[in-house]
Amino acid sequence: MTARTLDRRRLNLVVVIGMVAALLAVTAAPVGASVPCGTVVVADLTLTGDMVCPGVDALIVGADGVTIDLGGHEIVNTGGGIVSGVKSLGFDGVTVRDGAITGFYRNVHLEDAHSTSIEDLAVSGGGGWGIYALDSDSLMVDRARISNVPDAGILVTGGDGAILRQVRAQGTGWGIFIIDSLASTVVQSHLSDNFYGVYVYLGHGNVIADSTFRHNSTAGVASEFATKTEVHDSRLESNGIGLHYFGTSSGGRIEGNWIARNGIGVRIGFIVPPTEYAPDGVHVVDNVIAGNAGSGVLVDQTVVTGFAHRVDGNQVLRNGHSPGSLVDSLGNPLDDGIHVVAPLGAVELVDNRAIRNADFGIYADAAADLGGNVAFANGNPAQCSGVIC
Repeated sequence: MTARTLDRRRLNLVVVIGMVAALLAVTAAPVGASVPCGTVVVADLTLTGDMVCPGVDALIVGADGVTIDLGGHEIVNTGGGIVSGVKSLGFDGVTVRDGAITGFYRNVHLEDAHSTSIEDLAVSGGGGWGIYALDSDSLMVDRARISNVPDAGILVTGGDGAILRQVRAQGTGWGIFIIDSLASTVVQSHLSDNFYGVYVYLGHGNVIADSTFRHNSTAGVASEFATKTEVHDSRLESNGIGLHYFGTSSGGRIEGNWIARNGIGVRIGFIVPPTEYAPDGVHVVDNVIAGNAGSGVLVDQTVVTGFAHRVDGNQVLRNGHSPGSLVDSLGNPLDDGIHVVAPLGAVELVDNRAIRNADFGIYADAAADLGGNVAFANGNPAQCSGVIC
């Protein structure tokens, strides 16, 4: 063997060792380079540039516990299709943060992906959903900005214990849509110019707190076939209905809110006892309900359920002056501060103050008068009907 041949072999060996070392470094350390569309992410990834992915999935999670840091960059779909910006199917403890995802059918797509954290993310456009979470418990969304998504800004379906904090959703079908979820929380969020702000369906024990709802065309908050939905310390202004509880939405609590300039302030519709949880009425407690076009509080329930809603300690001011075509189930105009159409014993009224409403301060064809209700300066000289004021 000549010296030249030996040197060549040594050189080749050095090259091979270097290639193996480089490969190991890529799999063991966070990736910090641009990656192609369709990349399966099995280690922490930080983008160094924007990604344009026409009609294909952009990033696909392939391991538990990875962090996808967009590094302030944007992932864009320019080609339509039923595709996702970030997809995580069956992986837990994943974090997606710091950037924008635009134009995908599901901008973030989670299924059976528990304890996922989404932080500082802007999501917009596409043909379907902003953040889509199916059967994914303990989702955390913090500081998300979602706009111009035709379906839900955030969909939580079948997953429990979600915390959605500092979410701004605008121009969506449902700003936040919670389906069949237990103990999820929406807090410190702002939902405006959506069809619905937050819609809770078939859930139990979900809480909405310290949030703002404006210009949502149908309702700021809706609870349908959901039990123990709680809304407190929030502002609901200029929505079609401020808060609407119906279906088997028993046991809810609406407390300490500012509810103003909506079509109807609070609407409690036809409610029947649920099958899984003990029935209870909806409690409307210590709210300021002012300047709504129709009634401040409407309870319109024509069946006997055996449990009572409670309207307690509310300030009901200047409602019902522009009801237009708003009427109850019997065709009566909604121009009272509190308007009750319900069987005897279905509603309890106590300690409410009704002032300067268009017709009656409180109108109740059949209600349990627990006392302490006060009404004055309302349009009807009688001030109240069905209770003593």
